[in-house]
Amino acid sequence: MIIKDLRTNLKLTQKELAAKLNIDKSVMNKYENGQIEPSIENLKRIADFFNVSIDTLVEHKTEMLDRKFISDNKNKIIDTVLDLTPDEENKMLGFLFKLIEDRKEK
Repeated sequence: MIIKDLRTNLKLTQKELAAKLNIDKSVMNKYENGQIEPSIENLKRIADFFNVSIDTLVEHKTEMLDRKFISDNKNKIIDTVLDLTPDEENKMLGFLFKLIEDRKEK
């Protein structure tokens, strides 16, 4: 969860972050574990504190949720792509575009 990543990068405990944001520690724990979603007000507090956009917080959550519904093989592909160098990424894109074109021709 991105909130936990941001918090641990600053070497803060949940209790410390919750106190700084004036949010109950148990609520902060539930945010980090995905048990509940922050209110708009709390999203703004969290985003302001970490100097990130609300979109960053929300989009990261969406990306993480989406991966739960993808097959294991597709997740392996995603993990592999994330580790590619820019040159390898360009080669892979060329291959994929060629694959798509070949598929359209059939």
